[in-house]
Amino acid sequence: MSTLDKIKTLDKKFSWSFFGFLIGILGFGYAIYIDQFKEVKPNITFDILSKTQVLDLKENLNELKIIYDGEDLKEKDENLILITLKILNNGDKDIKEDDFVSQVPFGFVVNNGKIAETPQILETSNDFLKNYLKVSYDSTNTVFLNKTQIDQNQFFTIKILTICKNSEVPDIKPVGKISGMVNEFAVRNIFKDELESEDSFFERLNNDNFGIHVARFFYYIICMALFSLLIGIPSSKLSDFFDNKKKKKLIQKFRNKTKIKLSDKVDLIFELYKDYGERSIKWLDNTISNDKKLIKHVNYIKTKESRGTDDELIDDYEREELIENQMLHERRYITSSFSRIIERLIDKEIITKENEVIKVDEVFKEELKEFKYFIDLQ
Repeated sequence: MSTLDKIKTLDKKFSWSFFGFLIGILGFGYAIYIDQFKEVKPNITFDILSKTQVLDLKENLNELKIIYDGEDLKEKDENLILITLKILNNGDKDIKEDDFVSQVPFGFVVNNGKIAETPQILETSNDFLKNYLKVSYDSTNTVFLNKTQIDQNQFFTIKILTICKNSEVPDIKPVGKISGMVNEFAVRNIFKDELESEDSFFERLNNDNFGIHVARFFYYIICMALFSLLIGIPSSKLSDFFDNKKKKKLIQKFRNKTKIKLSDKVDLIFELYKDYGERSIKWLDNTISNDKKLIKHVNYIKTKESRGTDDELIDDYEREELIENQMLHERRYITSSFSRIIERLIDKEIITKENEVIKVDEVFKEELKEFKYFIDLQ
C-alpha cells in the first residue's frame, strides 16, 4: 500500500472532518466571545527585577568604615540596597492621564528601609514616557510618579537606592488608583524567579485583543494538526506492522495446512491479502464467481464512458453488506481499492476478455476460494 493510501486510511481511524469542524465552531465562538463580551480591564504591575547589596562584605573588618552621606553605615548596622523596579501596563487597554483617580497620588512606598537619593529612570519602552515621565520622593519614603499616559504593554524601569538594617530587606508597596481597575496593583518578585501572576486561569486565558486571539486560534489549529500527524502516522505504521505480521503468520499457516497443490498464482492472492485485507479476499471470491457482477467491474475499468457509474458500484457493494455503514467518502475509498484489485488481475492476465467474454483463470479461482474458506475458519 502506498504512503498516500496509508494517509487516507488515517481518516477511517480518526474523525478528521468532524474533529476539524468542531474545533472551528468552538474557536469561532470563542473569538466572538473575546471580541464582543469580554470585559476590557486596565492593569498595572510592579515587577521587582533585582535587590542588590551595593557592598557585600565577606569578612568583618573592625577598622573598616562605610561612610555614606556623612554617616557610618557599618557602625549603625545598615547597608545599601539597590532596587530595580519595572512598572508595566499589562492590562487590556491604554491607560490615559484621566484614568488615574485624582484624589490619591500614583507611585509606591519603600518599606523596611529609607530612600537614600532621588530614584532614577533607567529605561522606558517609548519616547513619550522618556520625555514626560517624572519621578520624585519625600521624607515618608514615598516615590511619586506623575500621572501620564501608559499604553498597553508599555513599561518603564527605575532604580531606587535604599538604606536598611542588615537584618531587613526593603520592599515595595504601590499606591494610587486607576478607574476601572478592581484589584490593587500587583507586586511580583521577578528577581526570585517567582513570577506569580495575580490573574486567575480564565483571566490569563482571555488576555490580549481579538487579532491576537484569531492568530493564536490558527496557530493552535496548525500545532494540533501537526501533533495529530506525529501521533497518527507512527500509530498507523505500528498498527500496520502488527497487522502485516498477523497476515504473514496466517499465510504460512495456510501453506502448511492446505491439501491442494499451490501454484505460483497463490503469491498474487497473498499480495492482495496483505495489501487490502480479509474483506477484499471475500469480496473478490464473491465477484469472480458471479459473471454478471464481474462484467460490470471489468467494463467499469476498461470503458471510459462508464467511469461515471461508480455510484452504481457502491450500491452493488452495499448489497453485499460489506460497507453499508461506512461514510460516503470511505465507501468511495473502498470501491477504489476493489477496482485496483481488478486492474491488477487484468494486468496479470488472471482476468481476460475475448470477444466480449470474460474469463478467470481456474487455478487462481480455486486457490482463492480455498484461501477464503481457510480465512473463514479462523
